[in-house]
Amino acid sequence: MLLFLFLLAFRPCLGYNVIRSEMYEAHNSHRRTWLVPELIESDELSKDAEDICLP
Repeated sequence: MLLFLFLLAFRPCLGYNVIRSEMYEAHNSHRRTWLVPELIESDELSKDAEDICLP
């Protein structure tokens, strides 16, 4: 039980890609109920967006 609570407490530290994937899954599951386009993951597009946005 203590190990479970420890893992639950440090869940936000899993990393950017894991958090991004979970965000897309949650967003798309909500979108499916409304029959609208879903978001997709694109590492290439993400890198291009970072290059444009960051000085």
